[in-house]
Amino acid sequence: MGYIPGKKNELMEIDRLYESIYSFSFKKNILKEGTLDISDISGTSTFKSKKLPKDKYFIVHHTAGRGVASQVIDVLNTRGLGIHWIIDRDGKLFKGLPSGAKGAHVTSLYPSAPKDLSNSSSQGVEIIAKDDTDILIPQCKTALKLVKSLNYPLSNIYGHGEVSSNKMKTEGATCKAYMKKYWNTPENELPDSDPSLGKSEPDKEKTKDNKKKESSPYSEGFCACLKKEKQNKTSGKFLEAAKKCEPTKTDEYLILMGSKCAEGPVNLPATTTTSKTSTTSDTSTTSDSTPTTTTTTTKSLKFSDIFKSALKEEKISKDVDKVKNILRKVL
Repeated sequence: MGYIPGKKNELMEIDRLYESIYSFSFKKNILKEGTLDISDISGTSTFKSKKLPKDKYFIVHHTAGRGVASQVIDVLNTRGLGIHWIIDRDGKLFKGLPSGAKGAHVTSLYPSAPKDLSNSSSQGVEIIAKDDTDILIPQCKTALKLVKSLNYPLSNIYGHGEVSSNKMKTEGATCKAYMKKYWNTPENELPDSDPSLGKSEPDKEKTKDNKKKESSPYSEGFCACLKKEKQNKTSGKFLEAAKKCEPTKTDEYLILMGSKCAEGPVNLPATTTTSKTSTTSDTSTTSDSTPTTTTTTTKSLKFSDIFKSALKEEKISKDVDKVKNILRKVL
C-alpha cells in the first residue's frame, strides 16, 4: 500500500507502531504515577472534554451504588458527564478522562464554596460505594496517594457534600478525614484499616461486587458478533462489521473494544448447510420444498485478521494525530 502524498514520514512512523501489535499480544493498559498503578479506561468515555483551564481543586465523590469502574463510565456516558478518576472496591485506581481534560462532575455549589471552584478548575474522583458509610479505608488510602501525586494542597481538597447543595453532606467525608489524619504519614506507612474512620474490607455480601471482572470495554456478545460477521463475510472491513454490531459507538471506541476481543478466544457456533438456502432449524423445508439441513459445530476463531483490517483502514487516514491517539489507547 502506498503512502498519502505529503504524509510519507508521518505514516512511516505509524507503520512502525503497527508492527509492534501485529503479534496481537495486547498488554494491559497500565500507567505509572509514582507508586500508583493506574488502569487507563479513558478511551471508553464519550464525554467531549476540553482542556482543563485551571487545575486548582480536587473533589471526592462516591457513586451512590456498586459495580466496577467500567460501569461507572457507562453511567456517566448516558448522562453526558465525565470524571477524571475512579477507585473500585479493591482500592484500584482507574483513569476516566485524558490527562489535562476538563470534566463534568460538580454543580449546584454552596455560597460558601470557593468562588473559583468549578468544573473548569477541578479534578474529581468517583469512589465506588453506596454512600459514605460504605467507603472502605483502602479506597481512602488510594485517594490520598492520588492527590499527593497530583500535588494538591490539603486545603484545596473537598468532599462533594461540602461544596454541592444537591448532594448528601457526608459525601466524601470519610476519605477527607483519612487525608487529614494521615497527610504527613510516609506513604509506606499509610494504614489499610482504621476502625475510628471506617471498614477495611467489605462484608461477605458485598464481596460479590469484587468478583465481577473488570472487563470494559470487552463484550462477549460484541466479539461473537464480529467473528460471525467475519465468518459469514457479510462485512469486508473491521469498522464496517463493528458498526453492525455496535452502531452507536464511535470508531475509536469500536477499535478499543476490538483490541479487548483479541485478548481471548470466543467460541462461536459455525453453521454449514447442504443447500444455498439458510435456515435456523436443524431440518426444514423451503418454499420450493427443497430440504435444507444445518450442521452446527463449535469453532474458535482468531481475532487477528479482523483487527488487522481495522489497522489497514486507519493507516490510510489523513488525520495522523487521530491514528496515533487510537494506537496509544490499544497498545
